[in-house]
Amino acid sequence: MTMRYGSIALMLAASAVGGGVVAQEVFTLEAAVQMALEQNEDLRGARFGLEVAQEQASEARSDLFPKIDLNASYAQNLMVAETFLPAFIFDPTAGPDDLVPVRFGADNVWSTNVTLEQALFRPSVFVALGAANRFENFEQETLRGRTQGIVTQVRVLYYSLLLAQEQARLVENSVERVRKSLHETRALNEAGLAADYDVLRLEVELGNLEPNLFRARNAVAQARRQLGVELALDDLDDLRVAGSLAE
Repeated sequence: MTMRYGSIALMLAASAVGGGVVAQEVFTLEAAVQMALEQNEDLRGARFGLEVAQEQASEARSDLFPKIDLNASYAQNLMVAETFLPAFIFDPTAGPDDLVPVRFGADNVWSTNVTLEQALFRPSVFVALGAANRFENFEQETLRGRTQGIVTQVRVLYYSLLLAQEQARLVENSVERVRKSLHETRALNEAGLAADYDVLRLEVELGNLEPNLFRARNAVAQARRQLGVELALDDLDDLRVAGSLAE
């Protein structure tokens, strides 16, 4: 046995053709709710909207914090600039016309600059932050409301399917009971122990019950498809649910 979505079990049922084995998913209520929450497109859109709102709120809050800029640079001079100065500046004994080359600069130059900026008061920042927070709260409520709506819808469809199955079971039992009674009454009628009226009454009762059985089975199929659509299943007719109304 393999497990999927925690509470979903795979039930092996015998196939009607060839005696093969067919796997059918049997959903509990909790598993059905979990799958609907994972597969619903509207809920995915609400989650994405909340993520966008949270990013906008985070961006608005960032304007309240100081900004730090760090810049670093490096330069390598292939040729250092030189200029000529009178030699007597460095050597008093030098002649008045003597010049000395002097280099201004270095072969390698490193530079680092750190800037810290903090706004003392900016009204527009607080306005933007308040709007971003309200938008985030709105998206959170939207997500919560859609989540509750999906959970409620799945529960209603789940119990509707259980109810339809129970009604179909009761009608099937009634049909089987009347068929059995009709079979026994016909045998008694042939033996002269039951009147023709009794046979006719049971035939009419059976004729009235068989359309009800057809409608009950259609109601089960419709309820199963509606729940399957809510769970975004590909094969709607193979959906099975666990439990009963009594539970």
